[in-house]
Amino acid sequence: MKKRKYTIKIHIYRLKLILKKKKLRLHCPAAPKLSSSGDQEKLWSNNPCIVCTDFLNIKNRRMCPCYKYRKDVDVREATFKAIERYERKEGKNEKRN
Repeated sequence: MKKRKYTIKIHIYRLKLILKKKKLRLHCPAAPKLSSSGDQEKLWSNNPCIVCTDFLNIKNRRMCPCYKYRKDVDVREATFKAIERYERKEGKNEKRN
């Protein structure tokens, strides 16, 4: 089976699925079935952790947001802000085209 590239759009889609859950820190958008299995790189042709940390503006690419943000409420807030920032930016780009 050919691996797909993990993109920002896939990341946001999968993040929105996780945001519906109560315990955010038990889920990874890049993992199989949104689990916290650690098998993220087996699914994708690129490193999804880099996409995630770049999306959340985390400078240390080895730092999972669940470790940077110790509480679910902090993960949720950072994620909503990043999605909002991305969608605003995309809206501006669409207006230019």
